[in-house]
Amino acid sequence: MSGHNYVPWRSVKTWRCVRCGKCCRIFSIPLTLGEAFNIVRKYGPVVINRKGKFILISKPNGDCIFLSRRNGLAFCDIYLERPFVCRIYPFYIRLKPLVGKGEEKKALFECDDGLKIYVYVDAVCEGINKGGYLVRDLVPQAVRIWRTRTGV
Repeated sequence: MSGHNYVPWRSVKTWRCVRCGKCCRIFSIPLTLGEAFNIVRKYGPVVINRKGKFILISKPNGDCIFLSRRNGLAFCDIYLERPFVCRIYPFYIRLKPLVGKGEEKKALFECDDGLKIYVYVDAVCEGINKGGYLVRDLVPQAVRIWRTRTGV
């Protein structure tokens, strides 16, 4: 989790992607086995196994292999097929609160079926509180994607 600065979702009002590409430059992109298989099948050897985890390779400058820039803006070349973690970024979802944060109530999200989970926003993202979408409207969508992917 290095490079991340997680804050509870209730501490953030709005979010929008400002196409800075920071998330595609400073983080390794972890993949599920299925994502790794599909990406390699379609795009070739662009996945590596690092300590038992599949991640997308980076360009020599550290950018994600699928990050491109046009007119100073960042674009994902596989946007419609982007990995699960990219789909829910800048949200980080857990079954237990982050240790030592002391803001469990601000991170708590209760699902319609009563499941209690903890949702954080990566404050490294430059789109935080830059207008756009209300985070309170985005969190249920991110949770739905997370639950579908994790089976929780």
